[in-house]
Amino acid sequence: MPTATWYTIMASKYSFSGHETFPLRLNWLKKAVNAVNKKDTIFHSDEAIVEFGVGKNMVRSIRHWAISTEVIERDADSKKLNSLRVSEFGEYLLGDQGVDPYCEDVATLWLLHWLMCRSPRRSTLWHFIFGHWRGGALELRNLRPILKRWIDEREGNVPSDATLRRDFQCFRNTYIAPRLFDSHLENIVAYPLISLGLLYENGGMVYLREGQSSSLPSEIFAYAVLDYWDREFFGIETISAQDLIIKHASPGQIFLLSEEQAFELVDRIEAFEEAPFRFDSTAGVYQFYRTPGATPQSMLEHYYSNGRTTVT
Repeated sequence: MPTATWYTIMASKYSFSGHETFPLRLNWLKKAVNAVNKKDTIFHSDEAIVEFGVGKNMVRSIRHWAISTEVIERDADSKKLNSLRVSEFGEYLLGDQGVDPYCEDVATLWLLHWLMCRSPRRSTLWHFIFGHWRGGALELRNLRPILKRWIDEREGNVPSDATLRRDFQCFRNTYIAPRLFDSHLENIVAYPLISLGLLYENGGMVYLREGQSSSLPSEIFAYAVLDYWDREFFGIETISAQDLIIKHASPGQIFLLSEEQAFELVDRIEAFEEAPFRFDSTAGVYQFYRTPGATPQSMLEHYYSNGRTTVT
């Protein structure tokens, strides 16, 4: 399979490949950040296999996940075709002075989940399932026709059955570990997002575990709310509760929150010394009001400067 250039990546509206069927691993993002800081074209270099100590397919997978989680990005200032750079977010999280360089905090895993799923561009199936699907068991025969209609409505290219099957298997293995290891810790190291408990298996079928996101820190939910607000409602000071909690691909949906859970998180956020927004239900109108100057980054700083919760 030829290596995609940035031109082909940007020309494609949706993506159902790139991970080479390898789910995100715990130490890949830090390795990607270190490697790109040393050489901006490392992923298109013969040195990549030695740098990462893995085969070509896994090198492509590391690049895919680093781009999908936005810790690396295209270097728009470079004249080199395949030049990458570490993003400001990537440096903040995983750089030499990063707040969680080895992704040991459960908040970081929730944050990465949000970044992977918030947009359909790089991990389309992730975005669709968490942001739009509520159709019961996750089976390809049920998923495929609804996904096809969703893509057709947006004038995208529908993947082949074989491509979708591989993409779905990678999606499944991202959140439900294959039975390869004897210990829970080994599974978390190999498949870190399983610790979020967003999917479960019952009778050989896979389901979304809705309303069970008890380990989601309020700061990460606030980050997602402000990030979503900036992208979907830029410049608007008030938005409805439905837009933030119930609307397709909203933070409430991506995190699989029940309305009760979402409002419990909102209550905690409103108790911050400098709350980024407030909620009001006067006259039966449920609205969020943004605090001037509140930013997604301020929520990360609030969390990472006030204690950490290690993944167990």
